[in-house]
Amino acid sequence: MHVLRLAGPPGVGKSTLALAIAARLAAGGEPVSSVDIDQLGMLYPAPDGDADRWVLKEHALDLVASIHRRAGARTLVVSGVASPDSPPPRTAGESVASLWLDLAPQERRARLGARGWTAEQREGAVRIGTEESARLADGWRRVALDGLGVEDSVEAVLAAVACEDSGPEGPAAPLEHADAQTAPVLWVTGPRCAGASSVGWELAQAAWGAGTRIGFLDLAELSLARSLPGGVAAARVAGADCAAALHECFVGAGGVASIVVAPIGAGPDLAFAAFGDVPVISVRLDATPAELRERARSRARGGGPHLAADDLRGATDMEVAAVARRAARERELPLHSGEVLVPTSGTDAAGVAARIRTATGWSL
Repeated sequence: MHVLRLAGPPGVGKSTLALAIAARLAAGGEPVSSVDIDQLGMLYPAPDGDADRWVLKEHALDLVASIHRRAGARTLVVSGVASPDSPPPRTAGESVASLWLDLAPQERRARLGARGWTAEQREGAVRIGTEESARLADGWRRVALDGLGVEDSVEAVLAAVACEDSGPEGPAAPLEHADAQTAPVLWVTGPRCAGASSVGWELAQAAWGAGTRIGFLDLAELSLARSLPGGVAAARVAGADCAAALHECFVGAGGVASIVVAPIGAGPDLAFAAFGDVPVISVRLDATPAELRERARSRARGGGPHLAADDLRGATDMEVAAVARRAARERELPLHSGEVLVPTSGTDAAGVAARIRTATGWSL
């Protein structure tokens, strides 16, 4: 499997380009996966001696790469922050092309503004990003994206990859395994727009604020695979396997639990199969069809977190209506054995988090 790493300063378009490149390769029939490396290191407080979680994320990426290779991926596109002061990291057992994306400060500033960053946040990120790009370590291949749209940027990246000498595949590095059987997992799912991601994030932030080291994993972000043998079902299994491997990785770094948010199609049976003897508490959120529809509309208008893979952001009224109808059908799916139903009506994410604690005894 070939690993394509896209790094660069905030606002350069790493996540957007990763998804576009994966879509281009998949359209040509290539089995391809993509992941944002920042999604692989959401363990807080940071592990001792690894304040920026560089070691944690690279270890996690080794695990994820091996799982997607076994699932049949021929290319893994990795986006996200990397240290500009060190040579490009190698991914164990894979050939790697490492690109540093460059973009003029004014264009980065505009993109960060579109994400809702304050002027102070934008200026700080642009300044630091410009400084990082200026002192870039040897081994990175620069790709300038000034004035290019997404499609032209994809062409520029693929042209750079064709010229990249990534070297031979090295042997897989030995990975430490932790005993994760005593560290519980809270698996939160529900129909689209029921708020699983927001509620899971609320629970995680509460634990982090109390100084409790736990992991947060978004299964949808770990299952961005296209054209794999086995299709969507194979991508879901690979995502669940990644979540289980990363939970073990987090426990090895001092984590005491993990919260996993997942689409309703990835039900508790998938979780129980992936996690084995790890204790899993499975929660399904519920909302009325009218609430699901209104939340979909809010997302289309820019509400909620900014995620590159969010197909609701900027969606048309017709697209929003289709998502709402699908969510209403998902709501009618039978409850799985061992799954706890938690209503979300009449409260916010913090209120739903409190209901989950009451219904399940989750106390982290």
